Amino acid sequence: PVFDPAAGTWSEAAPMPAPRDHAGIATWDGKLYVSGGGEFGIGRRRANLWVYDPATNAWEGLARMPASRWQHAMVAIDGILYVVGGLIVDSFDHSPVWAYDIAGDKWRADLAPLPTAREHLGAVAVDGKVLAIGGRMTQNLATVELYDPATDTWTTGPEMPTPRGGFTLGVMADGIHVTGGEDLNAFTTIGAHEVLDPAAMTWSTL
Repeated sequence: PVFDPAAGTWSEAAPMPAPRDHAGIATWDGKLYVSGGGEFGIGRRRANLWVYDPATNAWEGLARMPASRWQHAMVAIDGILYVVGGLIVDSFDHSPVWAYDIAGDKWRADLAPLPTAREHLGAVAVDGKVLAIGGRMTQNLATVELYDPATDTWTTGPEMPTPRGGFTLGVMADGIHVTGGEDLNAFTTIGAHEVLDPAAMTWSTL
């Protein structure tokens, strides 16, 4: 389904090539990219990368990821898709960062790894950098880490007030809004709404 905020209406677009859950998603140059994910109840994890073009209402398959991956986050910066976090199938190391060159239709996997491996995290692009927020592994994390593609390095940011995974986030004029989530250790759903000011690198609670 596609929501038109100007008209306040929903419409039905071409379905994905196959069902997926816990996939990565990002937009670039007016197109939608979806990577990896799984199929609930089947136990299969995927390495696909698809692109959806609203102009043609059609999906296209692109070069597959280096391995099957799910519960990750994906961010687009300057024509490159960065995949961080999640779980990589048949691997004990879930920290690798992968980058996909949209123009060249190829992947690379030799970037600096995510310092804190985690899944169910969120990530956004801020000032040409990848900001990885929260997530979980054996427990919920409040970790904030920033990746600079220009130097291929990670730095640590201020921890989120409420550790959580499985949340939503969005970039607005006043900062990065983090909402909801879940705490598997306590079997509870989180309602906290917190905002990170990327300029001051400080959190506030709304």
